[in-house]
Amino acid sequence: MNSVFQCLSHCDTLRSYFLGNQLKEHIRRDSATNGQIATSFSALMKQLWSKRTNAAFLPRDMANVVRRDSGGDF
Repeated sequence: MNSVFQCLSHCDTLRSYFLGNQLKEHIRRDSATNGQIATSFSALMKQLWSKRTNAAFLPRDMANVVRRDSGGDF
């Protein structure tokens, strides 16, 4: 799953979208996941691309949201 997050984080358009503020306008709060996957991915992108840290980290929060909302497929 980490390699998927790394690949997605290097897609310029996707990264810009999730690092920007326009995401909040598009989150569907009436969906089954209540926007938690998008919100978690946005937080992960901000952590990955933060200039404040060079440390490695585990994307546990994002992975847990994906596992929970996938119905056990991951």
